[in-house]
Amino acid sequence: MANAYFLSTTTVPAEKSVLEIKMELMKIGVQRVYEEYSQGKISSIVFSLDAGDGRPLDVNIPVNVESIFLLLQDEHKSKQRRRTARPKDEALLAQAHRTAWRMAVQRIKLQMADIMVGQMDALEVFLPYVMWKGVPFYKALKSQNFKLLGDGR
Repeated sequence: MANAYFLSTTTVPAEKSVLEIKMELMKIGVQRVYEEYSQGKISSIVFSLDAGDGRPLDVNIPVNVESIFLLLQDEHKSKQRRRTARPKDEALLAQAHRTAWRMAVQRIKLQMADIMVGQMDALEVFLPYVMWKGVPFYKALKSQNFKLLGDGR
């Protein structure tokens, strides 16, 4: 089921996944890489990327632990019908956190491959996550119903 495509059984700690992502980012010479935390857990990786004119752009790569947590809950509810024991929400939340960061590693490695072979440049890959007026660029566009893009012509 879901395990096959979203790594829900990973045992790799989130911190190890974050370190792997940071190592990948170093390959393209990013500057100032650090983590942000929420409730004692890593919630995003932030780094600076050269805009091409020497100007640094902050990039914020988040994970959505909540969406994975909900999927895991649904998966366990269906298994619960066959078993009586139910895992604690804390254990599911910890698994969701590990899974979210493991998925991020896979995504970043694929994006890095595009950059390394010249299919895309780093800014092209990370543009949705570039901070613009305090929020990631994609979310800023979405919150305005993409009006900033005009009529698309």
